[in-house]
Amino acid sequence: WAEECEGSWYPQKVGSEFSGEVRFVADGDDFCIGSTSDPKTWIRVRLVDFAAPEVNASQGQRGKDILEAAIKDRQVSCTTTPGPNGKTLVYDRFWRGRLLATCSLNGESVASQLRLAGAPERGN
Repeated sequence: WAEECEGSWYPQKVGSEFSGEVRFVADGDDFCIGSTSDPKTWIRVRLVDFAAPEVNASQGQRGKDILEAAIKDRQVSCTTTPGPNGKTLVYDRFWRGRLLATCSLNGESVASQLRLAGAPERGN
């Protein structure tokens, strides 16, 4: 998945707003957005207000499918949000970096839309 989203520019400031078309969905709370079809320009986003099971866990693929149906190829607007360390960008063993954010589609929270659609959620 890492090669699906190769952008290296991320808004650094908490509260930064950005938007783009959802180009790739990794799992039920992690996706890439970009304004072009070039993966080198895409930003990897991790929803902070919804925690889905990992795609290889029980119900994980179902969560990914629900998120994909809701936002893939659609324009979302996001706002960077700090994680536990106060930073908006998190790194783990799988990804170069994921931007922590809350996002909306047509003015409605993506997290709220997922809950309404019955997407599986693990505790935040």
